[in-house]
Amino acid sequence: MLSPDNPEMHEELCEIPLKSGKLVYVDKTFAPDRATAERIFEYARANNTKCYSSSALRFSSELKSIDKNTINRIYSEGPGTYEIYAIHQIEPIVCLMESRAKQVMFTGDSNHPSMIIEFEDGRYAYMYQTSDSPFRLTVAKQDNSSDIYSIESDFFRLFIKELLEFFDTGIIPVPQEQTVDVIAIREAGIKAMKTPFVWVRV
Repeated sequence: MLSPDNPEMHEELCEIPLKSGKLVYVDKTFAPDRATAERIFEYARANNTKCYSSSALRFSSELKSIDKNTINRIYSEGPGTYEIYAIHQIEPIVCLMESRAKQVMFTGDSNHPSMIIEFEDGRYAYMYQTSDSPFRLTVAKQDNSSDIYSIESDFFRLFIKELLEFFDTGIIPVPQEQTVDVIAIREAGIKAMKTPFVWVRV
């Protein structure tokens, strides 16, 4: 299901596919807000239809090489506008942190969006966007060392491989709870833009 720049259309467009019982992939951005994301997944469950959504960045080989148990802070950099491209930074952050987000604070402006995400376990992620930035992560570890990961692998090919495995095996590669969390963080970030430097609950 493809409507990548208009997530507000996904709930309506998903109605027929999610009635089918066939395997369904919904392109990013999955939904405009947490409530819609939860409704789509609930509709899929009610119709015994397996589905998932993801940014292709989740499947980059660089992310797979990171030891999640050592992460203290994440600093994420990437291109594009917040509404369309933030998903490509939020998804890897949620994937790596494996913790529920608590609140977000917007610290940038419309031309250079930036945001702090506080997680329930007390860790933080920082993300910012500039028009020509590559996708890059700096992972600060618990021993105070850090590693920089420039996302240079062919992540779209790796994503397609995972997608084909899903259609072959029916095994969902992305936890739906994480997808809902990604959308909830994005939604909170949009709200936080209206009140910079004020925490907004996720």
